[in-house]
Amino acid sequence: MTDYLRIVQDELAKIKFEYKMLAFSESIYILPNLPDTPVGRFTDINAAIVKAMQYNPSAIILVSDGNHNYGPSPLTQMKESKTPIFAFGIGNESSKDQRIIDLFYPEYVFKNDTINIEVIIESRGFSGGNGRVILKSLNEDFDWRQKYSLSERAAQTSVNFKIPAFIGGTQHFKIIIEDLPEETDLQNNQREFFLDVLEKKTKVFYYTDHLSFNTKFIVPRLKENSLIDLQAIARIGPDKFQDITKNEPTNLPEISKFDILVLDNINGTLFLLTNLNRFLEEGKGILFLGSIQGMTEELREILPIDITGKKLEGNFNLKILRNFSSLSPQDSLPPVHSINQVIGFKSGLINIAEIENLPAIGYRVYKNGIVFQINVIDIGLWHFTQTGFSNKETIGILLDDIIRLLSPWGRKERLILKVRQQQYLPGEVLHFRLTSYDKNFLRASGGDFFLQWGRKRIPFFEIKSGIYETEYIPEIAGEFDIFATGNLGEEELKSNTVRIKINQTLRETKAEMNKQLLQEIAERTGGKYYPLSEIDKFQPPTHRLLHETKKISPDIPVSYLLIFILLAIDWFLRRKEGLI
Repeated sequence: MTDYLRIVQDELAKIKFEYKMLAFSESIYILPNLPDTPVGRFTDINAAIVKAMQYNPSAIILVSDGNHNYGPSPLTQMKESKTPIFAFGIGNESSKDQRIIDLFYPEYVFKNDTINIEVIIESRGFSGGNGRVILKSLNEDFDWRQKYSLSERAAQTSVNFKIPAFIGGTQHFKIIIEDLPEETDLQNNQREFFLDVLEKKTKVFYYTDHLSFNTKFIVPRLKENSLIDLQAIARIGPDKFQDITKNEPTNLPEISKFDILVLDNINGTLFLLTNLNRFLEEGKGILFLGSIQGMTEELREILPIDITGKKLEGNFNLKILRNFSSLSPQDSLPPVHSINQVIGFKSGLINIAEIENLPAIGYRVYKNGIVFQINVIDIGLWHFTQTGFSNKETIGILLDDIIRLLSPWGRKERLILKVRQQQYLPGEVLHFRLTSYDKNFLRASGGDFFLQWGRKRIPFFEIKSGIYETEYIPEIAGEFDIFATGNLGEEELKSNTVRIKINQTLRETKAEMNKQLLQEIAERTGGKYYPLSEIDKFQPPTHRLLHETKKISPDIPVSYLLIFILLAIDWFLRRKEGLI
C-alpha cells in the first residue's frame, strides 16, 4: 500500500496544470495533499464521480485500480454524465484470481423439492484448464461438485446445482471454490447462505365434469406453480374418472385433504364432491369457473354470483371495476363469448369485473373460507385471445394470485417483504420490495411502511399501487433478521422476516486491477484509458471555461489505490472573473 502511494505521489508531481484534490473512500475528503495512509474502509467510485460532477468540470481524471466495492456501480452514473472521464490504471492486470461473484437461489422451497442454486464465478489470468466448485450442506454430511472453465481474460461463468431438499427448516450451505496455485486472493473463494425449506405446499384439487380448452390452459399453469401440490381429475363417463396429470384411471379423493378446490365446468346433478360447506368452515377456498349446470341448493348457497345454470352466448364486453392482480380498469380487453346467465349476487361480494352491469368476476368470504367465481365459461379461449390481442399474460397471473388468496397459508400474509438475495458484502446495496394487501386481499396503496434493520428504520417509497421499494447499505458483517412494519390506514401491519447475512469484506491485493471497469467508465463518457505512467503526457481538454482537477486518494486496505483528480485549469481565471 505504501509503495503504491509513493508511486502515485511521484506521478502526480509531474502534472503541469493546476488542480484541486479530493480523496475518497465511502466518503469524500477535501485534502491539500495525498495522505500517507489509507482513509476509510471501502471504495465508492460512483459517489466520487457524482461529487466531482457538481463542480461542472470539462474533464475528470480517475486514478484507480478499479476495485469498486461500495454503493451502486459507477456505470449507473455514466448514463447521466456529460463529462469525459480519463481513467489511469494502477496495479497488475495479469494476476491470477477466481472469485464468487453472486449466488441465486429461491427464497424458500418445500421439502422433497429440487432446489436450483446458481453460482456466478469470475476467473482471470489462467491460460486454460478447469476449476472446481463445491456446494456443501452444513446441516447434513453431503456435498456436490462441479467443474467450470478457467479464463485468461476476466470472464464470468454460471454453474448450476440441482439438489433435493432432504429436510425441512432452515438449511445452511457453503459454496467453496477450490484454491489454485499462484492465486492472488484466496479469501473470495467461499460464501455461506441459508435456505428455508417449508414442510408443506398448498394442496390444490382441480375437477371438471367435461374436458375443455379451459383444462388445457389451467392444469399446466397450476402444475407449474412450485408452491402447489396438484391433483387434477376429469369425469370421462358414468362413475369413471381420469387423472389428467398422470393420464390414468382413478377414483375421486376425499376433498378434506386439500386446501383449495378448483371446479371447472361442473354439473350439479352429476357432481359427487360433497361437504363443500364443511370444507369452507375449515377456512379453505374454492374457485368456480367455466359452466355451472344442474344447480343444487348447496351451489346456490355457496356461489357469490347467483346464476340460473343456463349458458348465454354472444359478444360480451368485460369491464374491470377495480385493480386486482393483473386486472386493471385501464385494460382494453377482447370480448367474452360465453357466460352463465346471472340473476343477482350475494351480500359481501367483492366485485372485480362485470358484464352488462352484472358481476362477472368476484369473491366473498363465506363461513371461514373464501369462494372466488369467474363467470366466464370459455376462460381458456379468452386467455388465448387476450394474449394475442395485447401480448399480455393476464389469466395465468390472475390464477396464481387467486390461489394465494384462497390458500389458508397465503392469505395470512398481507405485507410481503422480498430481497433479491440473502448474501451480501459490507458496502453492497440491498434492494427491498414490499407488497401490501387490504382486508379483502386486494393490493392496497397509501401505506406508511419502514424497513426495520436493528434500530434503524428505513422508509419505503410507493412506486405503484401497493408496491413499495427501498435500499440500504450495510457497513458491518453479521447475520440480520429483517422485517417491515408500518400502517395501512388505521391498521398496524408487520411483514414476514427475511434473514440476511453480510459477509466479511473480501481483501484485495495490490496485484489486482479491474482494468475492464476503468475502460468502460472512460469509454461510456467519451474519455480514454491510460496506464498511470502516461499521466505526465496527458493534456486536459480546454474547450470549456470551467476546468477543475480533483484527486481522490486511497480508501481502504482493500483497494490499494484510488485517486481522483478533477481538472482545474481555469480555476484561478474563473475566480478572478467572479465565476466561482
